[in-house]
Amino acid sequence: MKKRGRNRIIRALSLALASASFAALLTGCGQSGEWTPSAYQFSEASSLPDGVVVEKYGYQLLWRDSVKQIALHDVEQNYTWDPMPEGSITDGYANPRLCSPFILDYIDHNTGSVTSIEAYSGSIELNGVSCERQGDVLVVTYFFPDLEIAVPVEYGLSADGLVVSVDPTKIQENSNQVVSISLLPFLCSMPNQAEDSYLFFPSGSGALIYPKELSRSGVTVSQRVYGEDPMTDIRYKVSEEESVRLPVYGVKKGSSALCAIIRSGAEAASVNALVGPTGVRNSAVYASFELRGNLSLRSKLFNQIKTTAYYSTSMMKTKIEVVFHPLYGDEASYVGMADTYRQYLQAVYGMEKREGQEDTVLNVQMIGGAMVSKSFLGIPYKSLLPTTNLSQASAIIQDLQTLTDRSLAVELIGFGQTGIDIGKPAGGFTVSSRLGSAREWEQLLQTCRGEDIPLYLDLELVAFSKSGSGWSATFDTAKGTNFQTVYQYAYDRVSRSQDEDNRYVLLSRSALAQAGQHLLDKTASLGNVGIGLGRLSSLAYSDYSQIEYYSRSGMAADVSGLISTVRDGGKSVLASGANDYAAACADRIMDAPMQSGQLDAFDVDIPFYAIVFRGYVPLAGTALNLSVDADELFLRSVESGCGLTYAVTAAYDPLLSNSNYPYFSRTVYEDLKDDMASNVERISAYLDDIRGAEITAHEVLDNGLRKTSFSNGTIVYTNFSDTQQQTEFGPVAPRDFVTGEGQ
Repeated sequence: MKKRGRNRIIRALSLALASASFAALLTGCGQSGEWTPSAYQFSEASSLPDGVVVEKYGYQLLWRDSVKQIALHDVEQNYTWDPMPEGSITDGYANPRLCSPFILDYIDHNTGSVTSIEAYSGSIELNGVSCERQGDVLVVTYFFPDLEIAVPVEYGLSADGLVVSVDPTKIQENSNQVVSISLLPFLCSMPNQAEDSYLFFPSGSGALIYPKELSRSGVTVSQRVYGEDPMTDIRYKVSEEESVRLPVYGVKKGSSALCAIIRSGAEAASVNALVGPTGVRNSAVYASFELRGNLSLRSKLFNQIKTTAYYSTSMMKTKIEVVFHPLYGDEASYVGMADTYRQYLQAVYGMEKREGQEDTVLNVQMIGGAMVSKSFLGIPYKSLLPTTNLSQASAIIQDLQTLTDRSLAVELIGFGQTGIDIGKPAGGFTVSSRLGSAREWEQLLQTCRGEDIPLYLDLELVAFSKSGSGWSATFDTAKGTNFQTVYQYAYDRVSRSQDEDNRYVLLSRSALAQAGQHLLDKTASLGNVGIGLGRLSSLAYSDYSQIEYYSRSGMAADVSGLISTVRDGGKSVLASGANDYAAACADRIMDAPMQSGQLDAFDVDIPFYAIVFRGYVPLAGTALNLSVDADELFLRSVESGCGLTYAVTAAYDPLLSNSNYPYFSRTVYEDLKDDMASNVERISAYLDDIRGAEITAHEVLDNGLRKTSFSNGTIVYTNFSDTQQQTEFGPVAPRDFVTGEGQ
């Protein structure tokens, strides 16, 4: 009897919990404000005569009705940018890939799998194109009658060039659902046998792809803009790959170049490159957009784990838009593309030279502590193990000032309640008492203020595992496409799989939008210290509790708005490994990418990121002592004009081998100080010479030699080879650099 009664209670509780969960799910659906794309309606095909459709700003938008394609004609240069490269139509046969204005990915309702189709095969060949001029915009609707999908694409002109956009809310579909779209895949293309040409790919610091032939199908590489979306539930993390931080790409062909900027919808974008295909004889770089996000859900069937992509019911609402800027002559290069992109950041984010924020020769990331495993009477528990307390931080700063006598900036990482590990939001918005007292904190502030040293306290605002500071780890969390919290994990160092013991959540995007003022209020008692944004500088994520945040929509606006709030409140902001929207708004950039993602298709790395920001926002590279090749990283810092960075701790304890961070043994200050002093002495005069200067030119020369020119006339040659090279300033030793003044 007691057992039956207990079972009744358990069943009742289970039913109540199930009802509550179902109600919460319905509530989540209601909050999402989902919309359903229009049901498919086929319109009569219509056409326009060949010729000029729109003319303004010195450009002409051309329409070619036979292939249902546009082209951009530059009147002054008498040059036409054609999305269909030479050889698209041969002997009356149109190559579907080369003749397609876009490629569509959709969910086949019969198989449930994602399938790709070119617009030429699925729409143009089936007489499914309708054209209409609306004011100064050409709207071309591509109907896919077999799929019952219709995609309107808008083509227009601006002072910058060609503007191409798609509004997801105007897409029509029935049982087959649109997943993503790749726009004008061959507008930024070059023949595989071209001379004086390359594709620019924005991976990490930037990379170039030279013309080549590889195979009939070639090699396709793809990277998500702003890195992978953590809300897709990434089970394995094989490597830490440099991500795309700047939504820009391009092509150079002789004395002409085309710079493509993803002006809207960058959070949902990927940059792709097709390299060396003999079948279509052209290599290309282009953008695709994930209009409908997904979550990887796992199920077990007959002792086998099956992973299924669970897609959102609706697409995102954010309009996607790419602007193609023609460049000519001296501007037809990746430096010209960087200048163009910088102007875009100035217009959108108000980026300007940071007056009062100086470049620093040395940048130090001090790590406060980490959680380690201990036991008491056989009972395991976690405890914060200090690696650098406040008094030790002051002592290290004073010692470095004496040792180097050079400009210095300091970032305090892991000084919150759980150190470098994720705990309460922003580490509790305080400095752990295990790391020092209020008096010692004030002493550190005075030390930095007296030496004019910028000091920043890193606050991990967006990731947390415990409730606190007004945010709940149960309710204030970002949701996946199933409207449930998607948990994040640290990754096991050996298996690279999720570490189930280290689980955390991401702050809901609606809370993030309000977080700037919250951060200011919570840090008011800390005094005049700058704020480091932690992973918020480089992490973009979705939240399917509201459709405004689908496919990571609005991330740039949320973060740039948060930074503006903090800066308006009188705080200086440091961004680490920053995406463009954070970098353009911050007062200082740490961990600037020094190399690309090192994909096989890339031929050479370039300092594109540094060309964009140098002279506007103070730059520091990644930590030399944590690099696999510190000598090469030093040279990359020289090449890009970035300050040197070291990650340091005051002490090492064997218990740190149990932490999630394997690098502590390489961070002890006493072991590093001589190397720090040596490298600072080696680079300081050069960095002092280029303080505040912009990069005006960059060349990749033969035999591992690079040349960087600055706006104040300074030129530096960096020799990445193992042999001595000759320059206009004399010989430069292997793995070394030489500077001089240009004419």
